[in-house]
Amino acid sequence: MKILVLEGGRNLDFFSDNELGKKELNSEEINFNVFNAIVGIFNRYELCFCKHFPMYNDRRQIIGTDRKTLIADIKGYIPSFEEFGQFEEWNFPNKYSVLDFVQYCYSKISDVYYDETDFFGRDTYITMSTNEKKEAFRKEVNQIFERNQIVFYVDENGNIKRQLPIEMGNLINDLPVKTNDDNLNELIKLAIDNIHKPEIEKRTFALEKIWDAYERMKTYYEGMNKRNSANTLIEEVARGTNNFDEVLEAEFRSLTDIGNKFQIRHFERGKIKVNDKKHVDYLFFRMIALISLCLNELNT
Repeated sequence: MKILVLEGGRNLDFFSDNELGKKELNSEEINFNVFNAIVGIFNRYELCFCKHFPMYNDRRQIIGTDRKTLIADIKGYIPSFEEFGQFEEWNFPNKYSVLDFVQYCYSKISDVYYDETDFFGRDTYITMSTNEKKEAFRKEVNQIFERNQIVFYVDENGNIKRQLPIEMGNLINDLPVKTNDDNLNELIKLAIDNIHKPEIEKRTFALEKIWDAYERMKTYYEGMNKRNSANTLIEEVARGTNNFDEVLEAEFRSLTDIGNKFQIRHFERGKIKVNDKKHVDYLFFRMIALISLCLNELNT
C-alpha cells in the first residue's frame, strides 16, 4: 500500500491565540528567526522536491531528492541565496529574496508516496500531481508569518500577497466590479491585484491604476465631455440626500488635485513622489472608497 510521505501538517493551535486573540498583522520585516524557521520548513519538506530533483537507484526508482542540484537551482533563481546554508544574522537575504524563496518552494513541492524497498534496503518513492503537501507547506509558512505579525502570506495559488489594513481589505473584498465599461473594470481589478503585492513599486503602480480608473470613471457617460459626465455621475450618486452633491464635488476636486500634485499619474519635474507605504495605502483607500460609492450607481 502506498503511503503519503510527511502525512499531516504541523500547524499548531496556540493557547495565547485562543485566550487573547490573534495579534494585528502590522510588520513588513522578516527577521533572522523567521528566515531560519522558513528554512527549517524547507528542510523538513526536502523529500517533496524529488519530482523535480530526483535521486535514482540503478532501476530508475526515486530514492530521494538530489539536494545538491536543488540548492544549485535555488541559487540560480535567487542569486542572494549564494551562501545558502551559511547565513548569519548579519548577512541573511532581504525580505524580497526570502519571499521569492517561499514562492519557489511552493512551485516545486509535490506529493510523495512510499512505494517499496529496493534491493539495498532503500525506500523508493513515486510522486503525484495532487497538492496536499503544497497546501501543508503554505499553511505552515503562513502561520510563521502570522505568529510574527507579518502582513505577507502565500495564497492558494502560491503567490505572495500581503494582508491589507482591515478596513481597506473589507472594502475591496466586498467590491463588485461589473460596469458596462470593460476598460474601467480592468483598471480597477489591476489596481486591486497590485495593492496586495509586497513590493512598494507594485503598490505605487496600483495607486497609478486606481487614479486612472477614477479619470476613466469621470467619462462614463457617452456623448458628454468629461466635466458634464462627472457632474452627471455626482448627481446620480448623490440623489436622495440633500446637499450630498456638494460633498462629492469637493471630494472629486480634492482627489483630482492630489493626482495632479503628486507623482501618481504625472511624473514631470516638480511633482511630489509618494515614498511612504502607509501614504500609498491611505491614498488608495481614499480613492477606492469613492469609486466603491460610485460603483453602486454604475454596476449593471
